[in-house]
Amino acid sequence: MGVIKFFHALFKPNCDCNICARPSCNKCEVLELQLSYERSTNQQLINTLINLVNPVSEPQVVERKEVKSIQKATIPWRVKQQMLETEDRHAAKLRDDKLREQEANRMTTAELEKELGIESEPELPKGA
Repeated sequence: MGVIKFFHALFKPNCDCNICARPSCNKCEVLELQLSYERSTNQQLINTLINLVNPVSEPQVVERKEVKSIQKATIPWRVKQQMLETEDRHAAKLRDDKLREQEANRMTTAELEKELGIESEPELPKGA
């Protein structure tokens, strides 16, 4: 039996089987836990590095756009003429409104009183 233990200890030095029958100590257990933690951390690091170098590619979704028919680049003269006339009418209306506002602002107080029918000198009661 001594030879078996010798070869077993030689080929598997950290074994916890019935053949070895070594009592385990707290220090050994702590070291084993630390070793397993470090191994898992290293494995995660390796996986992260591999994913950075060769990322897992997801199939790209291709968006389908509706194909529009080709339209004429030129606008017929009649349509363009109507658009220009409409713009001119609108600009003239804005110009007229602005001129009316300016005229209304130019009126003096006397003209406004005359237009509204207010006397320029109000009558004061006797004795005042």
